[in-house]
Amino acid sequence: MRKRNREILLWLSDREFKKLEKDRAAAGMSRREYIMDLVNRLPPIRCPKPDIARFKVLFDNDGMLINEMAHGFNATGRINMEEYASLVNTLCSHMDAFEKEICDEIRRINDEEKTGY
Repeated sequence: MRKRNREILLWLSDREFKKLEKDRAAAGMSRREYIMDLVNRLPPIRCPKPDIARFKVLFDNDGMLINEMAHGFNATGRINMEEYASLVNTLCSHMDAFEKEICDEIRRINDEEKTGY
């Protein structure tokens, strides 16, 4: 026997349907998932969506430079501390920018939820 064996038909106004679609899309859920979360009293959580592609390029480049530096160290037993410090600073600045973008997006989401739009 099915665990869920009750079907409901639900009619919504255009305004209600648009709000449902907007809220479920913001939560990154299907209609079914979103409604089940509402029914089960689990408030949907909107996740920040930073520009992952842009940061992936930055972090891939940082990783490549770190790898090149490690190869040089393995081959020669020496490391250029100025280059190393510069690379660490660059990586840290990219990580800080990523964190800032996520925090800004969370603030924007919280502001939208407080004001209703």
